[in-house]
Amino acid sequence: MYLVKNRETEELCALKRIRPRTNEELESIKNEIALTQISYHPNIISYYHAFEHQSCIYLALEYMQNSLYEVITENEGNIPEKQIAYICMEILQGLSFMHRQNRIHRDIKSDNILINSKGDIKLGDFGYAAQLTLEQSNRNTIVGTPSWMAPEIVKGETYGCSIDIWSFGILVIELAEGEPPYIDDPPMKAMFNIATKPPPTLKDKFKWSSDFREFLGICLVKEPERRASVSRLLSHPFLEYNVGESAREEFVEFLGTS
Repeated sequence: MYLVKNRETEELCALKRIRPRTNEELESIKNEIALTQISYHPNIISYYHAFEHQSCIYLALEYMQNSLYEVITENEGNIPEKQIAYICMEILQGLSFMHRQNRIHRDIKSDNILINSKGDIKLGDFGYAAQLTLEQSNRNTIVGTPSWMAPEIVKGETYGCSIDIWSFGILVIELAEGEPPYIDDPPMKAMFNIATKPPPTLKDKFKWSSDFREFLGICLVKEPERRASVSRLLSHPFLEYNVGESAREEFVEFLGTS
């Protein structure tokens, strides 16, 4: 990834260089370009241009200073509940747009959530994203990163947009505790645990409000049909009580002091 400047507008951009090694990787890159092109939303990274040079593909994207992973790492899991609520609200608004378009992100995790100094929070990295159609309303391809994978993906079952809600719930644990469950396990062991064990929970539940615990709990439901939708999460009291008109300014202040 490179930081570049547009000669005409003087605008800073992120230039992502990818060297595809297989036809499968090439198709993944084309998929990322296609879905990023049609995903215009304030909470989704903007795509500017793509070109090929010396067997590499370059993507010019909106520049964001940090990933959410960096914010979590810098704060060592000590992110206040109110700031977690703001982050969740912004992510869910981007997911809401995608799901209304019948698109699944399929790799929601802190590395793929981007943040800038103005408090903007955006979904990025659409390499695994998928477009559902009327003919194919579910998929069964195993993709994603093990710790964040939904149980139905691990089991090789068909799945829909609700897999993003499970991954989002794991991301919420990551925000609260600094890392997701099973992150230190080998991939196959992590996948086995996801498939066979009860849904993960917060280690110290008394540190968090009952609204926060309930919000997380309705994300991490093993049965996809019982898992919360984006719209249900957006109307949950955890967000309603914690995200006010000054939420962005407070988040920017938090970034400046963390």
